[in-house]
Amino acid sequence: MMKQLLLSLQRLYESKILEADHQIKLYGNAPLAINDHSNVTSEIDKWIDIKASNEGKLKQVLSYTPKPEENSGKKSKEVKKDG
Repeated sequence: MMKQLLLSLQRLYESKILEADHQIKLYGNAPLAINDHSNVTSEIDKWIDIKASNEGKLKQVLSYTPKPEENSGKKSKEVKKDG
């Protein structure tokens, strides 16, 4: 259950990061996309804030996500050979 909740949050934050990245690029390349052209800087700043916030949240979610263990959780035994 916890794994699915974390995955859901991960996908949510990833989608918000992608949306913010798209908006930043759009406004940077086509400032006419904003009705009030004098607010281009504040609009880009808003999306940068959204992107940064969600990147931080994503980092936190990933820190709680269990890492897949190698060999299904079993440690492989090393064979030692004499000289």
